[in-house]
Amino acid sequence: MQTTTNLAELASAGKPEVETDSTYRRLQRFFAGFEFGHQRLGRFLLDLVPTDPPYVAVLDRTEWHFGQKAVNVLMIGIAKGGIAYPVAWSVPGHGGGSGADKHTELLKQFLRLQ
Repeated sequence: MQTTTNLAELASAGKPEVETDSTYRRLQRFFAGFEFGHQRLGRFLLDLVPTDPPYVAVLDRTEWHFGQKAVNVLMIGIAKGGIAYPVAWSVPGHGGGSGADKHTELLKQFLRLQ
């Protein structure tokens, strides 16, 4: 199943104590061309998760489609209310499953966010 998400949907899924309009503006500023690495992006996303530690972390491999191109993503998300908020990921250069070594690398990436 393919779906699209817009910033208004993302903003409404944020922390309930933060106004949706404020979160929306924060997301707009973020996506306006500011570049930084996976570590900083993961920390930013972890700050948006509507929960405090200890987290329920889930690891999953998923396939996303960008136009005609399929992209496999190995991801760790924080689970809350039936939604997994992505905070750490890698993009293997192949389709199919990923081994324990890739899972271990991703878990280390996630732990560095703490």
